[in-house]
Amino acid sequence: MKLYISIDLEGISGVFWWGDEKEDAKRMTRDLNIVIQTLKQDDIWHDIEAILVSDSHGMGRNLKIGDMEPEKTFLISGSSRVDYMVEGLDASFTAAMFLGYHAASGSPQAVLDHTYSNALVKEVRINDQVVGEMQINAYMAGYYGVPLVLLSGDNAFQQQVAGFYDKDMPYAMVKYGISKDAAVLLPEKKSEAALVQATRSAITLLKQGGQKRYLKQPDTPVTFTVTFKDSKQAYTATVLPGVELTQGTTVSFTSQDYRDAFRLFEALVVLARG
Repeated sequence: MKLYISIDLEGISGVFWWGDEKEDAKRMTRDLNIVIQTLKQDDIWHDIEAILVSDSHGMGRNLKIGDMEPEKTFLISGSSRVDYMVEGLDASFTAAMFLGYHAASGSPQAVLDHTYSNALVKEVRINDQVVGEMQINAYMAGYYGVPLVLLSGDNAFQQQVAGFYDKDMPYAMVKYGISKDAAVLLPEKKSEAALVQATRSAITLLKQGGQKRYLKQPDTPVTFTVTFKDSKQAYTATVLPGVELTQGTTVSFTSQDYRDAFRLFEALVVLARG
């Protein structure tokens, strides 16, 4: 068994603003290690061959391999990646976990809500459904036949997870959102307990072989509709083949293959950044 963990910052326990990278990195490591230690304390650990962790925040320089379980955990660091937040994910993995994720851009009372770029992207739709990073990346996992079995973040993100999957998806709610840069933070023991309980639920899924119920794949052909925050960003993105300007700040493209669509989406965000 191989497990894949994509870990972001904004949904990590104790985090409520972009401003203290050193402390935030410690909190990312803390939440990650709680999940890994919970796995390690269960007999499922003997069946786990490897855990591949993707440092999925910013430039991917937040985690240090020396701060993790040394025998089975591998770390992807750095920013030059074709698949960024889900780099290294393929069909060899049994399941994936998304830790520290957050609500889609524009979500009310959500901590640090955004979708791939807070400075550039106002909204993303896949087949006319509003999505955030969770859905975009979950479909990429689904492309390889890999289901999710665990997520963590705030209460606003929890509602989006329940809407995309169902209320039974193992979820660790580690804080309550007030606004984009304000939150009710839980005592560390409570956020730790939430992570442990959700991980144990994920373990039960894996032991019973029930993880396939959380495999998500979009209908094809797949259409991405991306609304930028500025008309120049949208116009610049249309230099890419197949990307059409549909409104002043909105572009759209369609593909028969989700991985191609995913990578084109990443490319147009990078291009719009200038």
